[in-house]
Amino acid sequence: MSFTGKRFVTDESICVLGISKRNFLFQPVAELKKETDFEHRIPREQWWLKLRPLMKILAKYKASFEVSDLGQLEHVPSHGYGEPAAI
Repeated sequence: MSFTGKRFVTDESICVLGISKRNFLFQPVAELKKETDFEHRIPREQWWLKLRPLMKILAKYKASFEVSDLGQLEHVPSHGYGEPAAI
């Protein structure tokens, strides 16, 4: 069986299926190529690295963080009923 005629190939005709923000996403390979550092085999934007300070805080990791405005912390007493105070 031989095929004759024209092939219609665009930059969006080859896609990769992935997940982004809880949704399935077909991403064109041409677009993916712009966002990838092929030498190091990693994405150019590593958004999850911005979460590291928050993860250390949540893990109660001993670290110091710069604070732009020093404020006073206020003690919030509990109601004594065993329930946390409403925020």
